[in-house]
Amino acid sequence: MDCMESSAKVVGGMVVGALIGGALGILFAPYKGTETRRKLRMKSDEVSDDILDKLDTILDDFKKDMHSIVSKVRPDKSGSLSDKF
Repeated sequence: MDCMESSAKVVGGMVVGALIGGALGILFAPYKGTETRRKLRMKSDEVSDDILDKLDTILDDFKKDMHSIVSKVRPDKSGSLSDKF
């Protein structure tokens, strides 16, 4: 559970950082509005990709953990639980 909590904190931090960075970028942008919007769109796409990559990693880790748990709980061929505990 600790891994999932820390991963959630990382994703949450990325989202908050993206929002703060976007707001500051708009306020202090030395570019025209169209250029600023283009840069914000590119940055938001980059952040979205990073978040999706992190979520994919979390999902893969979850699947591996579940597979490990199931293999420990699943009865062996004799019908008894394995001695993996």
